[in-house]
Amino acid sequence: MDEVNSLHYDETPKAKFIRYIIWGMIGIFTITVTIISLVHGFGDAGQQGHAFLGIACFCFTLTTFFLQFKITTGDLSDAARIPVYLQLAITVFFGVSILITVYSNWHPPELDCYYDTPNTFVRSSDPGSGTSECWKPPSCFKSSSSCLMYLSAGGIGDQCATNKPVQNETAHTTTYTCSYVYHNPTPKPTPPPVTTTTPPPASANAIPPKSANNINAYEKSQSDSELLGYLNEYYANYQKED
Repeated sequence: MDEVNSLHYDETPKAKFIRYIIWGMIGIFTITVTIISLVHGFGDAGQQGHAFLGIACFCFTLTTFFLQFKITTGDLSDAARIPVYLQLAITVFFGVSILITVYSNWHPPELDCYYDTPNTFVRSSDPGSGTSECWKPPSCFKSSSSCLMYLSAGGIGDQCATNKPVQNETAHTTTYTCSYVYHNPTPKPTPPPVTTTTPPPASANAIPPKSANNINAYEKSQSDSELLGYLNEYYANYQKED
């Protein structure tokens, strides 16, 4: 029986250290991918397949690690290193593919309405910009006794109205009509315009208005001049008598 050669005995301490680093990084990467797949798969409706992809990647990685362990312990031939390294590369590509699938927009955003909220439809809110929104129809949707209309005036939006059939016996026809009375809001009364008069600019020769102090001083000077005139007149009469 041929002697079984093991990779454990052929590698140097430096190669062994590098092998531990590479396999450790791949193990951490696989665990991270598995956790992300489980969270997004079971957390989002309709995406359970991501969770099973993560579980498959984890099991495939465990198989690869097990074969590597068998090589280092001498249970497998040294020639088994090549398929083990191929499995290791496949594991990395498998994990990267799962991450791309989880974080890529694999379906249009409009389909979130169907996955997140049942009985909803996608309706364009702004045809110019192309943005869309999830729309849940009111109770009169698909009703034979009511009709659904959309009113943009006043921000009313969806409005249900009674469907009134009118039969024409002569023409043997039935006309269905729907109507809705919208009351326009009463406009607010506009206040009259306020007119402001600007006083004319003051002239340089204009006499400033008299204050209370100026009036008192003026009256006092008038009384003093009258008293002085009276004394002069009395003195002139006294001189004439002499």
